[in-house]
Amino acid sequence: MRGRLRLLAAALGWLMAVYLHPVCSVAFGGETLAGDYSPAAVRCAMTAAERAAEELLPGAGTPPRPQLRWSVSLRAPQGDGRRIADAALRATEGLCVADGVFLNDLQFGLVSNGAQLAGRLQARLYDGMPHGARFAGYRQRIELRPLYACEERVETPGALYRLLLPITSAWYADADGRILG
Repeated sequence: MRGRLRLLAAALGWLMAVYLHPVCSVAFGGETLAGDYSPAAVRCAMTAAERAAEELLPGAGTPPRPQLRWSVSLRAPQGDGRRIADAALRATEGLCVADGVFLNDLQFGLVSNGAQLAGRLQARLYDGMPHGARFAGYRQRIELRPLYACEERVETPGALYRLLLPITSAWYADADGRILG
């Protein structure tokens, strides 16, 4: 009888080891992220966030420690560690998410509101459009990409627009595709 109980206990222990997964929920500043994360995902994400913060804010950039709540689950952890790193960097004092302005694939600057800058550039194209033109564009490729940045290096849309004015030029074409200017 004792042998059967030991065998049953060993079988239950083996099943628990196979089917139960340690998971944790992660919160920054009281805001809990969606999903359950493995301990390894939390460690890797926090290491990546710490390295990125140190690169962006040398000597001063340290992400806050997350609040972790541990449990076990029958489901495997399915949270993406990139969410943890993103939340950690967003919570880091002195860092923000800004729009990087790239001119022909070279980073030109950082702007606090990329949509507002894009609107001003678009308005500049159409305000200067000659009579008979149907299409307009910039000769330079201007792109906006979200980036983590030091808050002190981020410009306002108006300031960056004024810096772009002398180094960008527009082209215009008529309905037949002939370049006008």
